[in-house]
Amino acid sequence: MERDFLKKLGLDDQVTEKVMTQYGKDVQQLKDTNAELQSKNEGLNEQLSSRDKQLKDLKKTAGDNEELQAKLDKLLADGKEQAKQYENKLAAQKKSFAVSNALRDAGAKNPKTVEALLDLEKVSLDDNGQLIGINDQIENIKKSDGYLFGLKDDKPRVDFGAQGNPSNSTNNGEKSIVETIRENMEKGK
Repeated sequence: MERDFLKKLGLDDQVTEKVMTQYGKDVQQLKDTNAELQSKNEGLNEQLSSRDKQLKDLKKTAGDNEELQAKLDKLLADGKEQAKQYENKLAAQKKSFAVSNALRDAGAKNPKTVEALLDLEKVSLDDNGQLIGINDQIENIKKSDGYLFGLKDDKPRVDFGAQGNPSNSTNNGEKSIVETIRENMEKGK
């Protein structure tokens, strides 16, 4: 989705910015899910090729029954260990994606730099995929190193600039910026 498309639909800049922010979050979630699925697929392919090789080796050595049983036991233990390692890898990847998303949502200018300041041993994922223990750390970093975070200001910027000659000597009867501000301040009293 492009900003020009939204502007052509008649949306103002503030609404366009909010739509693009939400769109960015949705796209990032899809990218994270895609990366997770690709990683899962690669892991499963590795496991399959490893098992195929092990089964071929097992067929070659099927001569002795005791030797065969020992190899089968070893293969089963190896399979369990590989599955455990794979699950740990997926859990670490999910945690990494969640931390990156939390830093992006917090307004980190460079999420990798801020992530280096986090104690990720104290951060964990609950059953719902929500991070536990990261918000306090982010707030502490914002207090100590606020320059690492961008300012998210939804307020429109006010441009105080005079049109024409500021001295008002040749502006054909138009009020100067000073006069306009003075009048607005008097109206506000």
